[in-house]
Amino acid sequence: AREKFMTYFDKKEVRDELDLIQFKYKCCGIQGENSNLEIFDLNKPGWVPSFCCEEEIVEIRNCTKTDAFKVGCDIQLEHVLDSLCYPLAGLSFGCAVYCIVISGLAGFVKKDE
Repeated sequence: AREKFMTYFDKKEVRDELDLIQFKYKCCGIQGENSNLEIFDLNKPGWVPSFCCEEEIVEIRNCTKTDAFKVGCDIQLEHVLDSLCYPLAGLSFGCAVYCIVISGLAGFVKKDE
C-alpha cells in the first residue's frame, strides 16, 4: 500500500484509485492523517491533502488535521475484508455440505444398481 501512495503524484490512475478509496471509506493515508505528511513530505503546518476530508469541507476551505478522517485506510479496508469473509465462509461451508450430501446420494444410487 505504501508503494501506491508513493506514486500518488506520478500516476493519474493511482491518484484516482486512492482518492476513491479514501472518500468511499472515509479514511486518510495508510495509518491516518499523519502518514500523509511523511509520504508527501508536506511542510505546511496543519495542511492535509483534500482527499482526507469530506467533499463538503473541501468545497469551502482547505482540509486541515482537525477536519481530516482520523482512521487510516489500512484499518478501514481490513474491516471491509473482514465483513466479506464471513459470507464467503458460510457459502463455502454450504457448498461442502452440499457436496457431501450429493456424494452420499450417489453412493446409494450406485448400490441400488
